[in-house]
Amino acid sequence: MKSTIPLALAAMVIFAAGLGAGWLAFRPGPEARQSPSGGDTALVQVSPGIAASTGAEFQKPFSNAAAAPESDDLTSEISAALAAKEPWRRGAMLWALPLRITKENALSTVEQLRAQVEPHERPRFIAMVLTAWAREDPQAAINYAQNLELREEKQRGLAGAISGWANEDPTAALAWLEQQPNGELKNNGRRSVISAIARDDPERALRMVQQSGRLDHSEAYPVFEAWMNKDTTAAAARVTSLPPGQLRNLGINVVTSRWSQQDPAAAIDWAQKLETGQTRTLAIGNVLSTWARNDSGAVARWVENQPDGTDRDRMMVNVSTNLAHENPQEAIRLASLIDSPQQQDSSLSSIAHTWSSRDPQAAQAWAKSQTDPDVQKAIWPSIINGLAQNDPQAAVALAQTLSDGDARRNALQSAASSWANQNPAQAAAWASGLEDPELRQQIIPNLMSNWVNNDPTAALKWFATVPAGETRDRTIQNFSHQLIEFDPSQAIGWVTSIGDERTRHDAITNTLINWHQRDATSAQRWMSQADLPAEVRNRISQHTQRQ
Repeated sequence: MKSTIPLALAAMVIFAAGLGAGWLAFRPGPEARQSPSGGDTALVQVSPGIAASTGAEFQKPFSNAAAAPESDDLTSEISAALAAKEPWRRGAMLWALPLRITKENALSTVEQLRAQVEPHERPRFIAMVLTAWAREDPQAAINYAQNLELREEKQRGLAGAISGWANEDPTAALAWLEQQPNGELKNNGRRSVISAIARDDPERALRMVQQSGRLDHSEAYPVFEAWMNKDTTAAAARVTSLPPGQLRNLGINVVTSRWSQQDPAAAIDWAQKLETGQTRTLAIGNVLSTWARNDSGAVARWVENQPDGTDRDRMMVNVSTNLAHENPQEAIRLASLIDSPQQQDSSLSSIAHTWSSRDPQAAQAWAKSQTDPDVQKAIWPSIINGLAQNDPQAAVALAQTLSDGDARRNALQSAASSWANQNPAQAAAWASGLEDPELRQQIIPNLMSNWVNNDPTAALKWFATVPAGETRDRTIQNFSHQLIEFDPSQAIGWVTSIGDERTRHDAITNTLINWHQRDATSAQRWMSQADLPAEVRNRISQHTQRQ
């Protein structure tokens, strides 16, 4: 069922949702109604076949030229829209443009937008106008796009023109594309044509996908989407009939995703009839995930009524994990019904992580009430990981109370990683004071690698205070890989300060090889002035000769 909403509301909703860089398909559906006055009522609907090159297709809904305003009026309205202070008002006015474009005003409109719109916005507005223009005069729209000088404007303009042409006359658009050289234009245009054909003849569109000899997800996905919009049962049957492979798997994914939104009971029944294997398991999981988000009570009852066995356990894990976001207690109840101890521990661990990230006190209270030591071992690291997302310092403190050594170290590493993402200086100060040398050697190198990526000046200033030793050597080895990306001379300076000779020679060799790949002249210049062991020089020479 194709849903429609009034144009003005659609434009405001889309911009409020942050989708201004995408495209809408402005097209009256078969259920479009007449206005009380008897004139056409402009409706907007999202196209089921979204062309990968533009994101969707604009379609002109006016049935006669008299419905379109004079060019001078449109020019004034565009100027008024661009002058509007409220972003939503400006966006709504401009994104209604496809409804106003005719072959008479298209050229002046696109020229006005190019002159008045900010440079970063021009490509998408050019594409928007050319999409509508091509529905009436495709050759003129394409000729205009081909004469644009800026690469992005030209690419987006051509994509829009081909998309508009494809929606009006896909056969003619395809014939033109076949005469073009192989490349991005031809590939993107073909996707637009296939998307357009799929709305009316999905079988023909599917044959085009199959005849290409390779699976292009952006070609195939809109075909299955369009088919599901047209006839759910027929789409599911056609997907089932496809030979095993990536295309069939993609079709199953689309069918289960869309069908589970409309009729999850029918979707799960279809998925269960698929042949046994990973494809069936993923399809069932896909339906259950969507069903759990939309109606947790119904899906829980359905899963509980399934016969015991591996399939039921998998379903319980899927549903309980999804329920943890809104109803952790019900999720735990379902997890307790899982027969496999390993699957049950996995489910409880996932629930604990989600619950702790949302309500750490309640999650910890539940964890403390557990008497089974195996359950305790499974859930406490996840409790700490969930807590670390919002309060890494509290997570570190909690991790240090764990009695199991391996669990404590793993939880501390995870909490430290979250802490380092939020406040690397505090995390580094804490890590440098750890009494456990093994734990310190695990945490500081990882912490520094991320810190150097985000703020190398601050990271290296702190690291200069780290005393010589194995932790310092291992950390330099780690962050030198990041440092060489933007400052190879500084990277080589650090690796030459490594204390352990074997480690130092390996690090120098690797750094110089990477430097040589990026800037052979600078790397050779540094080597000519450096006092390097013959072993290091030989290894570098052998590597560069093989390149």
